[in-house]
Amino acid sequence: QRVSLIITGGTFDGSLFVVSPNGGESWAVGSTQAIQWNSTGVTGNVKIELSTNGGLTFPTVLFASTANDNSENWLVAGPVSSAARIRVSSVATPSVADTSNANFTIVQPSITVTSPNGGESWGVGFLQGILWTSTGIAGSVKVELSRNGGTSYETLFASIPNDGSEQWT
Repeated sequence: QRVSLIITGGTFDGSLFVVSPNGGESWAVGSTQAIQWNSTGVTGNVKIELSTNGGLTFPTVLFASTANDNSENWLVAGPVSSAARIRVSSVATPSVADTSNANFTIVQPSITVTSPNGGESWGVGFLQGILWTSTGIAGSVKVELSRNGGTSYETLFASIPNDGSEQWT
């Protein structure tokens, strides 16, 4: 089936569509993420703004005027929010804009050791499970042991997958 579009009178100022983040993503403070958009008929630079209240307001200008090349890397600086949205708009024609379709999350990276976390007695030569949870941590983790209350540490595992557990004898 064929569709025809006829435009009469007026002018076409173009269109912008946010591709990423467009809802559901989780971006960690301190990580570099690509804000991506598509544009048609937009000339000149674009402005990129951040909302942390679900798009009610956009008080934070991330990039006041950047090239309309469909992508801009952002070093995520926060603030932490579960209701973040991005708006990309034409600098020349601010009414040509688009906002993330749904909220994305900005998280503070963290690691929490769940075992051992204090009070355990582990005998020498026995296999034990070191357990942890993490938020916003990509890649591998390093596991260290202090035998003097945190004054100094020795490396047990220099680089292991961040899967939440490691066996140690």
